[in-house]
Amino acid sequence: MPLLSTFGAASVKGFGGGLFQSSADVAEAVEFVANSSGYISRTSNLSGISDGKNVLFSGWLYRGRVATDTWFFIATSTGSNRVYISADDSDKLYCYFMTSGGTENVVVIESRRTSGAGIPTGAWTHVMFSFNAANSSQRHVYINGEVPAHLSYSSYNNLDIGMANPRFALSGDISETDQYSAKRLAHVFFDDSYLDLSQSSNRAKFITTDGFPASGQSALSPKVYLPLKAADTAGDNLGTGGAFTANQPLATAERGPNQYNSYASLFGDSSRALTRVNSSDSASSKTITLSCIIKGHTNSTAHIFNSSGPGGAYWYFDLMADRLEISAYAGGSYKLRWKYYTPTNFDSHSAIREYSIQISVNLANSSQQHFIVNGETNTTLTEAYVDTTFDWTAGGKFCIAADHYSGSTSIQSDDLTVGDFYFDTTYTDLGSNNPFWDSDNNKSVSMKKVIADTGTTPKIALPLHPANPSINDGSFGGFTMSGATRGGYGGSEHQVRSASFNGTSAYLKRGDSAFTLTDSSSFTFACAFKPYNGYQEQQTLFHCETEVGGATRFWVKFNSSSYLGGSGRIEVNGYDSSGVNKLELVTGSNYSYSADIWYTILCSSNGSTARLYVNAGNQNYPVAASLATNYVQNATIKFNTDICSVGARYRGSGETTTKKAKGDIASVYMRTGVYTDFSQSSNIQKFLTPMGQFRNLKQQIDDGNLSNGMVLLEFNDFNIHNYSGLGKNTGATGDFDRNAARPGDDLDRLFQQIT
Repeated sequence: MPLLSTFGAASVKGFGGGLFQSSADVAEAVEFVANSSGYISRTSNLSGISDGKNVLFSGWLYRGRVATDTWFFIATSTGSNRVYISADDSDKLYCYFMTSGGTENVVVIESRRTSGAGIPTGAWTHVMFSFNAANSSQRHVYINGEVPAHLSYSSYNNLDIGMANPRFALSGDISETDQYSAKRLAHVFFDDSYLDLSQSSNRAKFITTDGFPASGQSALSPKVYLPLKAADTAGDNLGTGGAFTANQPLATAERGPNQYNSYASLFGDSSRALTRVNSSDSASSKTITLSCIIKGHTNSTAHIFNSSGPGGAYWYFDLMADRLEISAYAGGSYKLRWKYYTPTNFDSHSAIREYSIQISVNLANSSQQHFIVNGETNTTLTEAYVDTTFDWTAGGKFCIAADHYSGSTSIQSDDLTVGDFYFDTTYTDLGSNNPFWDSDNNKSVSMKKVIADTGTTPKIALPLHPANPSINDGSFGGFTMSGATRGGYGGSEHQVRSASFNGTSAYLKRGDSAFTLTDSSSFTFACAFKPYNGYQEQQTLFHCETEVGGATRFWVKFNSSSYLGGSGRIEVNGYDSSGVNKLELVTGSNYSYSADIWYTILCSSNGSTARLYVNAGNQNYPVAASLATNYVQNATIKFNTDICSVGARYRGSGETTTKKAKGDIASVYMRTGVYTDFSQSSNIQKFLTPMGQFRNLKQQIDDGNLSNGMVLLEFNDFNIHNYSGLGKNTGATGDFDRNAARPGDDLDRLFQQIT
């Protein structure tokens, strides 16, 4: 049921709801570095705790990738778990509580995503539960303030739980280092008591009626209450059980549950869709306002939204292979039809990029029409605009991610993600004020915040939180979910863009005149790349050439495993002004690179020490590369060359361009004269979040956290129709020219499931 019902009719809703309370500008949460040993622990018994039958737990979790995530555990001195709270790699909430001797399960709780519940990736999710093992009527589990659609107790025995043990930890299981995965945590509460959470007043002690963490939790005097508002106070226990230790590396998260957050659900195949038959409170109108965030990859048609009324009238909102299309149809003809052409990859699929889309029309007035994508107004592709009234009264249908009018539930897309879906039968003047888009930060605004700011409750307001995407906070009521979604990458997060290269004609170049990098023995380079499948070649990521038809002076390239006849490798080479090799770094054969997986390269040298960090295997976060070749000479590298290129070795006009990349490249940063010691986690985090996602590097420079790059290509400012501006360089050396390169997929660690 919606959160409104959960907290009572006088309440407002947070993961849903018409009105919202204020939210902080600064995130309050701790982020744990992927594939590291960062965790929070205690190595002695909690003061005042004893074995018993009662447990009370509350906490907020944001999972950064599909993996087994240990959330909280209590273990014996030898590391045998007695209390274990986690989410596994199928997004299942899994908690077990054992006797002190470890011979029997007392309570085992499960809530499965595949049955419509669980703990998804990419979304802040609140879990609270309490039970008395002596009484099966005293047990309660709530996810985001609701009883989950699936909940099971595979064990429930009247026995004491072994809580009086000396090892406690958050985020990592001390005995299983593979469970230090990317996540954020906030407001973790644990006590050996029972609280009747079926009472809304008791639930409100942990989650507010507007869906934020409740204040005053320490006043409940639990054994453990870790607010986890920042990395430097992560070990502060405001409960009575004693202090914890924050084991580095940890970081303060970029987003917290105390903020307005956007959510998204990955529908993914034809078995998943949201549907609703219109209720009697529907209305006829000539006007609509629609907003949503989408991401998809299709060579056919993905139905984002479809509504139908009596008499065969319908609205369509589709993502096709090369465009977004909005259509309104009635009486045998189109009354509204818009097309917005989107970037396509070289495989003729739509690039997997996030789009924040707003539409508002009054079909009775042709001057009142708006079609906005990522803050830009589309005015050129209107094919029909006819004065028509649409009827959404009882008997009509609404559907997200399916074609409900024709009866099909197939979304015809491998990975359609939809978030923050807003629909109302009113007109909004988006031209004078677009409340859904933050033009200062070039990103979407959370639907929760839009509703709070405008005071308007629309007909449909689907946050699409993947734990329960069917909740509609609008006046139409709830939807029905077919199948189970996975977590999508919400619009609140920074989107990392890329450029796509086809291995033949596509590259970016700067030259044929002086390219003003400074000669130096020191440099810092960063980028991400995703190789495409079936390409047998050395692939250039970044290259500097002395002059037209000259010679290489600096080169970062990826050699595919097919080309080598063995494992793939990354190579970095630097040469002095005479062409003598002074730097050569080559990753070893223990690295294996897979197609369609994002890899991060961080490289720096000061002439005596070189650092090359790469993520490989099942890692999201880069680690020091095992090098087959590690040759570093304390000499000046000739960076001040005539020509620089990305995606190919471009040698100048009239010369043959070789070593062309086939794949996507993102976040290219190059700075000479500066050494960055990537063995220090704090330096890696200047470029990456702890989850391994590239930060907004331009913002990092503006904030003084990074030196201004001489090259900084983030591929986020270009003409959507002809891709001009794709080579915009916000560094100091001027823009790059585009030669056939296209916008590529967004870099998204969330779905990088390498096992």
